[in-house]
Amino acid sequence: MAENVIIQSKQDWPYVDVDVIQTQDEENEQITFQRLSTILRLPLFGKLTYLIRSNIYQDLKIVNALFILSKQMLLVERNFLIRSNKNGLWAIWLCIDGDWQLIKFDDVVPCYQKQSIVYTATLQSNLLWPLLMEKALIKIYGGKYNNLNKHIEDSVDQIINKITGLPIQQFIPENKSDTSDYIRQRLLEDQIVYVKSNQNQYFIVEEIIMGNQLGIDHIDVLCLRAENQQSIIFGQLEKIRIDQQPNMFILTFEEFMKEFQLISVVKFNHNYQFTSQILEPIYNKEHDKYLELGTIYEFSLEQNTHLYMNICQRDQNIYIPLIREPIKYGLVRVIISKKDDDNYTFISGDFDLSQNISLELFLDQGKYYVLIQGYFLKQLQSLDQQKQQTQLVLQMYGNLIPLDLKKTSNQLSFEDIFKCMVIGLAISESNPQNTRTYESQGEPNIQVTTQMNQLGLLLFYYRNFGTKILEEQIDFVLCENIVDIKTMQKQLVFNALIHPHNDQLFLFTYDPEISFQPNPVFQYKCNIKTNLQQTNPQVQSKTEKNMLRFSSGFKIRESIPRDLHRSVDVSHKNYSAADLMLYMKENGKQAKRIWLDKPVEIYLYVYQHQNGVVFLEDYFSIGQFNHQYEVRTSDRNQCPIYT
Repeated sequence: MAENVIIQSKQDWPYVDVDVIQTQDEENEQITFQRLSTILRLPLFGKLTYLIRSNIYQDLKIVNALFILSKQMLLVERNFLIRSNKNGLWAIWLCIDGDWQLIKFDDVVPCYQKQSIVYTATLQSNLLWPLLMEKALIKIYGGKYNNLNKHIEDSVDQIINKITGLPIQQFIPENKSDTSDYIRQRLLEDQIVYVKSNQNQYFIVEEIIMGNQLGIDHIDVLCLRAENQQSIIFGQLEKIRIDQQPNMFILTFEEFMKEFQLISVVKFNHNYQFTSQILEPIYNKEHDKYLELGTIYEFSLEQNTHLYMNICQRDQNIYIPLIREPIKYGLVRVIISKKDDDNYTFISGDFDLSQNISLELFLDQGKYYVLIQGYFLKQLQSLDQQKQQTQLVLQMYGNLIPLDLKKTSNQLSFEDIFKCMVIGLAISESNPQNTRTYESQGEPNIQVTTQMNQLGLLLFYYRNFGTKILEEQIDFVLCENIVDIKTMQKQLVFNALIHPHNDQLFLFTYDPEISFQPNPVFQYKCNIKTNLQQTNPQVQSKTEKNMLRFSSGFKIRESIPRDLHRSVDVSHKNYSAADLMLYMKENGKQAKRIWLDKPVEIYLYVYQHQNGVVFLEDYFSIGQFNHQYEVRTSDRNQCPIYT
């Protein structure tokens, strides 16, 4: 967020926000609108002693968020561009849909009168900043306080993110030891640690206290702070009070874990920086009930970096008036990989319906790819609104922000890069539990990895580094809400035929249409029929490195036989052109060329030789074109031309 902003207005004072002029509440005739500066004399900042929700508007989530942030006031104070004025003009930075925006507004708030005394109908506090922060949020919610009583879907976490732009990490307490270690470490890092009770009340975890400090032996306890006296949870140590802290209370770890099922942490570092980028899709496809979009960005790092990466969606619920039901967020898949030559090493990823997907990354020097794929329900009548709903923002927050973030310049298609990155995931997470081999049949280097993962994918990844052809038939006995990622249709059977020194990926995804429904279930069971076939030993390679992956089988670059390498380099008479053509057709990639302004379909095989790059091309007969085969190299002295 920027600090060097000059607020200008051509209005006479006091300032009036012409974007949102509200003189009455259509749903409550007792409400009048008055300026805070005329009815309250409160300090802007200071010690927060009470924070009470409105008794007219449903602002409890805002109150909870502001209470949590009161733990680290610097995160609030830095948002205020204007710290003091008598003219009714305020300006606060908010992070809206992943992008920092300066919200300018006046100090007019709803009020009501009781026995000749005027009260604010907003939240109540001993400080001014909570009322102003609520007013800034009200403006982005459409400018009317009674919008809070409608379909505003923001959670407490989302409101905290709007105010701070920071990621929120969550931890499930399963045992005392891990829970204690996690909370201690977060408190040492000076992070905000908070919890929500089974009664939807929020509490700040202040510290872990050794029992002997309180006269209790052999036990450590947690000190928590409640919003008010009425919210305090009384445990077995309820008689113990923290001096001069009326809202503090003590719980044992056993009581804490029984009452709270989730621990949340606002992750921040005052030395870290923000950057954000509106993402431009490079792939889109329309389905009956939803839109599918995808994009790939790349960036480089010159040193080790701690980075939080957020994918933020636009919240149409706060922009579209008179909606009948809440608008659902898109289903977003994120994959982050490190790119090294032709290899894509999986780093992290997620698959979620949340407005913000946040990933914490520890990255070393190198080049990285970020793939984002989204599925968005067709739930908006306006094409412009639907387009806005699919707009995603990539936000980064860390000690070193990449300066070269851009759409990928890779010439491979979105689908090809996607599959390469998924293969990187399959390789990185391959283990004895999800990978089977044919070692019992004398082929330990034939491996099949099967995995349902956190990216909402079911994959079957075949790697044949053995000496035989692998043939498998997969029959799905159960395939609940899982579809082929290419056709987006349920597939009950598929056949795999993997030659030695080839790999192949069969990929399925959770059905996006079902994913939008409450409590979706995704599961599968299958029967596998296998067969190993002998192959010609002359066309086997003894190396498995340097894979060049394509969507049609992901061929292995070094799969051309070594003695065939020598024949190309020295004695090409050992192999006929027909032999080379047959080999190339089996291992090449289908492509197109333009000849005399007409497209010609070919199979293309590319081989990296130490003395040059050899291209094998097979031109099919089209019209007047003759069937032609040739071998070319960058060094004509090392390899003759075949035709």
